[in-house]
Amino acid sequence: MNDASVVGVDELESKGLAASFGVPVPRGVRVSQVEEVSRAVAGLQPPFVVKLLSRTPIHKSDVGGVKVGLNSSADVVAAIQQMTDEPRIPSGIVSGYLIEEMAASGQELIVGAKVDPSFGPMIMVGAGGIYVHVLDDVAVRVCPVTAADALEMLQELRIAPMIFGARGQDPVDVGGLVDAIVRIGGENGLIMTHQSEISELDINPLIVGRDGACAVDVRVVPTDGGAL
Repeated sequence: MNDASVVGVDELESKGLAASFGVPVPRGVRVSQVEEVSRAVAGLQPPFVVKLLSRTPIHKSDVGGVKVGLNSSADVVAAIQQMTDEPRIPSGIVSGYLIEEMAASGQELIVGAKVDPSFGPMIMVGAGGIYVHVLDDVAVRVCPVTAADALEMLQELRIAPMIFGARGQDPVDVGGLVDAIVRIGGENGLIMTHQSEISELDINPLIVGRDGACAVDVRVVPTDGGAL
């Protein structure tokens, strides 16, 4: 962590924080302009995803700030140019563009944490992705949580059969999923360690397959004057 005060944290910075606690994130790189794209993608494997970066809260997918399934540097350049020309994206809020390797498909979950004024750090796990508010399928605990707590939370979800295997389907990597939850809400996890600097954290989606979990989108909300 650095010692600089931040008024906002963009997605790449949020992912860097999560990764520093051992939460897997996609490989990616920040660029500021299209001239940097060729060198940036040289160390990545397609297909690529491009996302606008901003320290101002914005629903990127709602304003054309996310492009997926890109197979070449030319595709990436075109995606960034589209975002630059997108009238729904105020130019003043863009701090750069994130080019990432596209995560493998899997079960989409949400892992959220916040510091409650009464209970202190809390963690939430549930069905994630675009249906998070529709399904409203979550389990909540006061931190710190253990691996046993995390497993119990998963078993409480209505989507538990999709996690543990149903109708002959292979289960996801439950151990990797539990590990990611504990790295956020465990005794030495992110929210316990930074409870004075962070008011909220959301990973949505956390994609979990047979070979591990990956935090595809991470949002960190610092406290007023919080230093990360």
